[in-house]
Amino acid sequence: MEHLRKVFQVLRENELYIKREKCEFAQSKEHFLGHVISNGELRMDEAKVRAIQEWEAPIKVTKLRSFLGLVNYYRRFVSGYSAKAAPLTELLKNNKTWVWTERFQKAFEGLKAAVIEEPVLALSDFAKTFKVHTYALDFAIGGVLMQDKHPIAFESRKLNNTERRYTV
Repeated sequence: MEHLRKVFQVLRENELYIKREKCEFAQSKEHFLGHVISNGELRMDEAKVRAIQEWEAPIKVTKLRSFLGLVNYYRRFVSGYSAKAAPLTELLKNNKTWVWTERFQKAFEGLKAAVIEEPVLALSDFAKTFKVHTYALDFAIGGVLMQDKHPIAFESRKLNNTERRYTV
């Protein structure tokens, strides 16, 4: 209630108005930009997860880009996202010809499965300590931000050709 008072006070001071019928207060669950926030947890929107689950194997580069764009939006939920998506991003290189093989199908299915698992992320509590766990592969690096043994976010990226020659 104190936060609401502060928000209403700032709105009043700046002569800004809200429509009551467009507002919801004291909700335990909120849908926001493809995410569901509730009880200190962050989840993926069920409709988006269902769309990923029902996605057909891409038959051309534009379909693959669309799929990777949607899945990439939820990369913070997927441990080792870059490593899992690496075979598919190879197909996007200009010098590659489009040949969908079993290797790419397995990578596609594996990436879908990783997103569908829907790990629940905890919301940050700045009063608690954070821990960062990292890893390095020969073609990707990544890590997870944790608090009280609960993941807050996963991060990863592929290494470029020069970085692949670095030592761990």
